[in-house]
Order: sequence, then C-alpha cells, then structure tokens
Amino acid sequence: MKKFLLLTGGLVAAASAAVAGGLANAVIESEVIEVVPETGSGFGWIIPILIVGILVALASGDDSSSEA
Repeated sequence: MKKFLLLTGGLVAAASAAVAGGLANAVIESEVIEVVPETGSGFGWIIPILIVGILVALASGDDSSSEA
C-alpha cells in the first residue's frame, strides 16, 4: 500500500508541475493609441503673410536718397 501511495503521490506531483500555468488564459495587452492634438490655430498663416508683406514693402520702398 505504501508503494501505491508513493507512486500516486509522485504522479500527482509530476502532473501538477506539468500543468502549472498551462491552464491560465493568455494575457493580451491592448495597444495604447496616443492622440496628438493639432498644433496651432486657423490663423497660423497670418504671421508668415505679414512677414512676407513687410519684406516686400521694404524691398520695393522708395529710396530717400535724392539724385542731383
């Protein structure tokens, strides 16, 4: 009877070690989607247009030097 108990105890220990962690559901991690906010505003084109306008006005401006 002792041999039978030792044999069954050994089989139970081996079976539990073989199945350990095998019956758990797989952990699936979800992807993190990062939402990037839109930078700037709808009036972001005004400053470059003003800079270009000022540069054009300076380039085509009347020279104050008089020719004699």
